[in-house]
Amino acid sequence: DLPDDVAESVASLHKDVRRLVGSKGDDAPVVIIHRREGRTFDELSLQRLTLSFRKLHRRVVVWTCCQTQAEHIQLFATASAVVGWPGAGLVNTVFSFQQLCVLEITTKNGLTET
Repeated sequence: DLPDDVAESVASLHKDVRRLVGSKGDDAPVVIIHRREGRTFDELSLQRLTLSFRKLHRRVVVWTCCQTQAEHIQLFATASAVVGWPGAGLVNTVFSFQQLCVLEITTKNGLTET
């Protein structure tokens, strides 16, 4: 359970997000977080990951942090799933006010020895 003040803040945030985006609808995307700095997927891995999710889901969006703030919020608020490395990118799931699947990718030996 969240403390009352945190729960109230999250509820207020979700109310604002609903006002901005409406509901998820039938075209809720799978979002793959692909930042250009820090931990990121190499091009072959990104391509394979995208193709794998497209077999399961009709809409896959690769998020590169280049959208407007409103587009950014709408994308994460309407996502059915979010895939990415641990860190700041996954914090965007706070905008989702409905059920959401999060797949956090990690490595055992670092990026060059996965």
